[in-house]
Amino acid sequence: MSNYHDWRGFVSGLVGSRSWAYHPVNQTEAGEISQKSSSRWRFAKIAGGIALLWIIVLAIATPYKEEILDLVFFNTTKPSYFHVLLPANEGNSDLCKTLFSAAALDYPTPRMINWGEDYKDLDVAYGGAHIAKIEGILGFLRQLGPQSDNEMVLVADGYETIFQLRPSVMLDRYHAINDRANRRIASRMGYKAMNASEVPIHQSIVFAAQKRCFPATEDDPECYAVPESDLPTDVYGPLTDRLSGDEETAFSKYRQRFLNSGTIMGPVGDMKRVFEAALVKAKEMPVDTGSEQAAFASLFGAQEYQREVIRERHLNGWKKFSKRDTRDSILAEHPSRKRPELTDNTAAHEYGIGLDYRGELSLPTVFAEADAIFLTYASASSIREAAQKAGVPAPDPPRVLHLDEDIKRSTPPFWTADYTGKTFVPEDKEWSDVPLFTNIWTGISPATIVHPTSHSHLPKGQKPQKSQIRMNWRDLYFFPYLRQILETKAKAYRMPTAYSRGQEWWGPIDERGGFRIEMGQMPGHWLDWDSDRVCGTREISEEVLGDRRGNWVNPVWYLPWGGENEGLERWVKQEQGKDEPQE
Repeated sequence: MSNYHDWRGFVSGLVGSRSWAYHPVNQTEAGEISQKSSSRWRFAKIAGGIALLWIIVLAIATPYKEEILDLVFFNTTKPSYFHVLLPANEGNSDLCKTLFSAAALDYPTPRMINWGEDYKDLDVAYGGAHIAKIEGILGFLRQLGPQSDNEMVLVADGYETIFQLRPSVMLDRYHAINDRANRRIASRMGYKAMNASEVPIHQSIVFAAQKRCFPATEDDPECYAVPESDLPTDVYGPLTDRLSGDEETAFSKYRQRFLNSGTIMGPVGDMKRVFEAALVKAKEMPVDTGSEQAAFASLFGAQEYQREVIRERHLNGWKKFSKRDTRDSILAEHPSRKRPELTDNTAAHEYGIGLDYRGELSLPTVFAEADAIFLTYASASSIREAAQKAGVPAPDPPRVLHLDEDIKRSTPPFWTADYTGKTFVPEDKEWSDVPLFTNIWTGISPATIVHPTSHSHLPKGQKPQKSQIRMNWRDLYFFPYLRQILETKAKAYRMPTAYSRGQEWWGPIDERGGFRIEMGQMPGHWLDWDSDRVCGTREISEEVLGDRRGNWVNPVWYLPWGGENEGLERWVKQEQGKDEPQE
């Protein structure tokens, strides 16, 4: 009701129908004042009406019209869910790093995809792991009805992902990436071409980006037809986009341009459509080259090729003959390039896919092992020294001198909702006081770090740098305090996981200290972290927590409903300091 009255008051004020009352004043002065004020008020009403009409027109023309209209008219928006999906079939230290880093930063409790699968199908690439990943995620998305189409989904690799920044930063950056991309698309294609398809052309799904087009070749559309990176053409100096002489680091100076499926983020409805198409594509691929990354990259290549076809159809006069950049020749005849099979149905290959070229959501270290280091922004001298050591050109000011504003305004790194006073972490530290894994060439600290591990499917001959992975994990700012932080999260009250662009984002799973396993129907089986199948062994605790305090044991507040008696006994022992670590 309050929204209705606010809206009615807004309209009546705009058209001048507010109630009025007579106030006796000096007639001469009143006449002069009223004429001037009424003239100004009339002008203000006309200007306000034009501005409001223009906002409505712009809002209706964007893919986010419902959210914008809600904010304009009602100054409110509905809370929504933020789903975190982790494909993983068994527990190990790499999975626990993903789980614990996400929990320490207040990401939603995740849902595990394909838990317990063995991947032993010899007739399918990688034993069927990649197709199973697509099928498992799609199976969950299909359970969500149309009412969930605008909810957000983050798909992150269960074994390779380390979370570094708050979910609010990730959501803000997701929107900013799409805003920039949609402006670039409009600039290149024009609004008429963008809306000529049965599905209007815009970006809503963001994949990670990498430097090498793999596993495809340069003659595949996913390599030659995709857009150029939006990183500066000289980001790596004069050798940018050139192969280095070292075979192991051949692509180190290339800009991120090609699809990496380690991180995917987008709305439920759009993600469902992409995964439906990817499953069909993956099943068509040869056994030796098929993978979920190959399937998604193929969709991306076909999408970009079709966009060029649509753009060329809507070119005017001289524009058809003026070639302004290398992408203008994508449709030209070529002796070896493969062309995707297109149909007259322009919606068939439009998926809204785009890439995180700058590595803001995630930074895959594959092909880019030397790009990033840990930096503390409070120390300007150490930043300059690190940049010089890496050979980064030194503009004035240096590229990596200031912490990103979205990180500054996010919840401080060690903030907790602890009300007991028993959590001893450096709560007064700001983001500029802690080391952040940062791309030294771009100055961007990613929300997540994606490292190859023993579970990774790398190009033949390339091995994960395990020693570097271990070193990086222990260099994370929360590592020395991780056990205390996780114990404190158990006591926190339920609250939004993030607030971004006027919208509250909540985790869809109430429980903490574990994950839900996708079982084909809601809510799925619950599994605690301290299970021996997940993170409960001494070996995992020593590697992931490294504090010599024994196995990880879920605090009693993490216990799911139904364990009250056991929980009470454990709570008494923990409070008295008598709870012994498990062997």
